[in-house]
Amino acid sequence: MSMNLRHMGFNEALDAAKQRSGLTNEAIANRSSLSTAAVSRYFNKYDDYTPSPELIPLLCRALGNTIIADWIAAQVALVETEQATMDELFFPKLVDRNEKTLYEVFQTGQLMLGDGG
Repeated sequence: MSMNLRHMGFNEALDAAKQRSGLTNEAIANRSSLSTAAVSRYFNKYDDYTPSPELIPLLCRALGNTIIADWIAAQVALVETEQATMDELFFPKLVDRNEKTLYEVFQTGQLMLGDGG
């Protein structure tokens, strides 16, 4: 199975890694010593809950593949070759009704983020 990790989102990479493993959330939890609840949230495409960076090697070992780590390396390669910026890659890849990503709208100045107050 060939996949283009450079154009995949993080949740897609998580899903691909889980599919390749053939494991259930419970099995992943048992193999990683993480709670089933946390693992279920990581692999829920409707939940923004993501594993912290230090958990990536643990998840890769539990899944028996390196798809998640390979995805991170692919994203870093895009930045290193100046094909994308860190902001562009790691800003949520939400798309508006005009098929523009949230990052693209932000870059045009049409999306203003408040001061948090």
